Amino acid sequence: RFPEICFINNTLGTLNFGLYKGLRKLKGEDVLVVDGGKKLAEEKLRKLPITDKPSILLKKGSWEGLAYIPKREIYYVVKSLERTLEDSITRAFALLKNSYGINYVALDISN
Repeated sequence: RFPEICFINNTLGTLNFGLYKGLRKLKGEDVLVVDGGKKLAEEKLRKLPITDKPSILLKKGSWEGLAYIPKREIYYVVKSLERTLEDSITRAFALLKNSYGINYVALDISN
């Protein structure tokens, strides 16, 4: 089953704020987060781990524009984003693990 898709096109505020607004509305299904400002390629979609854990695609430590969030973890991701609205998405995922004990998969595709 394909997850809900949350395209981020936030011209006002930070990227985290745009994701926060989008995820608050999509609490019923798994969510695939796609940053509209990044190039979307099929190989990126194939590399993103879609499991029972949240996952994020990185390139040289920076977010590469794709993330997957299972339905049961959306509440905690939203809470992490609330605390990191002025920070990066990678910081929000780190907070997810440090504050709520939720492990996530971070795949670096810089190789």
